Amino acid sequence: MKAVQVSTLNGLKKLYLSEVPRCNIMEQSSVLIKTISIGVNRMDIMQREGRYPVPQGASQILGVEASGYVQESTSEKFKIGDKVMTLVSGGAYSEYIVAPDCHCMKIPEGISFNEAASIPENWLTSYQLLNFIAKIKSGDSVLIHAAASGIGCAAIQLCKFANAREIIATSRSQSKLDMCKSLGATHCITISDSNNFSKMILDATQGRGVDILLDPIGSSYFKENISCCALDARWVLYGMMGGSNTTINLAQLFSKRISFHTTTLRSRSFSYRTSLIRHFSENCLNQFQDGSFKAVVDQVFSWQFAQDAHSYMEKNSNIGKIILKTGSFSEN
Repeated sequence: MKAVQVSTLNGLKKLYLSEVPRCNIMEQSSVLIKTISIGVNRMDIMQREGRYPVPQGASQILGVEASGYVQESTSEKFKIGDKVMTLVSGGAYSEYIVAPDCHCMKIPEGISFNEAASIPENWLTSYQLLNFIAKIKSGDSVLIHAAASGIGCAAIQLCKFANAREIIATSRSQSKLDMCKSLGATHCITISDSNNFSKMILDATQGRGVDILLDPIGSSYFKENISCCALDARWVLYGMMGGSNTTINLAQLFSKRISFHTTTLRSRSFSYRTSLIRHFSENCLNQFQDGSFKAVVDQVFSWQFAQDAHSYMEKNSNIGKIILKTGSFSEN
């Protein structure tokens, strides 16, 4: 089968399409998926560069989410020909992938393969951040940094679904904030290197601050973020795009009784991901079918141009998801 591989040329990590041994079903309650569309994530870039350790036992091939047809099955849940999307620990940049049936979801009616491939990692991460960790409830105020990312676009819609009082989206681009507004953000704030965004957050919340802060940035926003938090706020750090080193006054965290959490989904246990997928499927999949939720796809690249897709993501230009298309089928 074909798969995207990583090579080193003149010290640079490059992606290319190559033949590798085909994977096979080795266990019960599993499916072999003929991959149609693949979601691109920032962790793929970090893994390509050798900065993201692959979980023990996972494929060294890039990618954690895909959509396609069931080609073979030892599952009672899925039959050959079913359209599915899946979250895997690795190996999604491949013509075929094997996945346990408990980590697969049927693609809702009316959702394309490209849209389906944008759902598992981003939407499950957002659902985890808001429901499993921050415990969102009706009336909460939520601050979402990098809100036009795939995770951010999902988080805005999940906050609206949970009846959040304020959904505050931040970005450095007005066009990205326009998309956030269309998805349900109640306040859209442009961040620059010079502005004091915490004042704008406090103004949006009548001086109270936010109950939940979703933070993929890290150190560069850290001090401002503390000022944004309400009493007993839940702050979830799930990325470090703005760096990992910072100096803070811990008394500020204590005085506001801020609950600070960190998380990555890929390193979670098999049972945790199974539970997450089950909860998300039961509560959210119908919302895609009836149009309440929108899977936002920015660009689609043929997988032979996977390097271009990574370069595009590194420019931080995307609004929503970047997709690789295997070209095996004509469906979108």
